[in-house]
Amino acid sequence: MDKETLDLLYRSFDETLSADEMTRLQKALSVSSELRQEQERLRFMRERIKNLPDTSFGKDFAGKVMTALEKDNVPDKEEIFLHIFSRFVRPTAIAAAVLLTGIVTYNLSRADVITWETVLGLHQTSLEEVFDPAQYLTVEGEQ
Repeated sequence: MDKETLDLLYRSFDETLSADEMTRLQKALSVSSELRQEQERLRFMRERIKNLPDTSFGKDFAGKVMTALEKDNVPDKEEIFLHIFSRFVRPTAIAAAVLLTGIVTYNLSRADVITWETVLGLHQTSLEEVFDPAQYLTVEGEQ
């Protein structure tokens, strides 16, 4: 049974087929027992569906469902605060990340060796420089 013939069979239940289509379907039904079984199966299912009791959800069922869903989707105060907080902090965090990336890149471009001190832009301070304020002031003035 090919797809086109099966499509004709399905359509025959819901719409009126042209004379040519009806002839092709009748010819296929007379030749194929598998197609006849499919036709009987479809008839049986359609009859069972027709005989099912009418079930109704009642008036305004969709409205009641939507109202219940809206009540469930109301954010609490913590969610509102976190949303507002993240809305204002996010641009600052992005700007800080871009600035930090720029500083790190600049420091690394000036350094010969990659260490945490060069990444952070810290220079090596010797113990003598720490205890000799004149040395520190001289070094600071030369820069």
